[in-house]
Amino acid sequence: MNQQQQRLAQIIQKINVFNGLNISDIQQLLHVCKMRSFAVEEQVYKANDPSDEMLILLKGQLVVSSASGEPLGSVTAGQPIGEMGVFTGQNRSATVTAMTECGGVAIRKMDVEILMARNPNMYVKVLKNIVGILCDRLGKSNTQNEQHMKTIMRMRDLMEKRGATEDGEDDEDES
Repeated sequence: MNQQQQRLAQIIQKINVFNGLNISDIQQLLHVCKMRSFAVEEQVYKANDPSDEMLILLKGQLVVSSASGEPLGSVTAGQPIGEMGVFTGQNRSATVTAMTECGGVAIRKMDVEILMARNPNMYVKVLKNIVGILCDRLGKSNTQNEQHMKTIMRMRDLMEKRGATEDGEDDEDES
């Protein structure tokens, strides 16, 4: 493995979906990677499009936006984008655009599926990782929902108290 491949292997090992893969698994992934580059403001992925590849950003910064154009976050070098859709089959949940000149390696869904079919141990490791990631996301989502619900309940209570006060004032004005 040359120096660039070693660096890529180290980056891939840090990606949650590929956690626990051995060097042989990583080398197989590297063989199907394709170098990609993007100009400033170039659209990388569009919300609701099929998730036919994932990207590991090696250089630059990407902005992630909702389908309506609201910024949701950013992706920096060393981070993956689109990996969950590749493994779950769901369409892209956001639009991704280059904020700077960017470069990375893309891994096509078709290539991942072929690799997983040939290597059941890799497939099991990746699926376990995905289950863990989805469980973490569900837990965080549940916590957020609980916080939102508490906020809604406090707001409802305040509105009811305010409404009762205003109703009381109205009653006094009528007498």
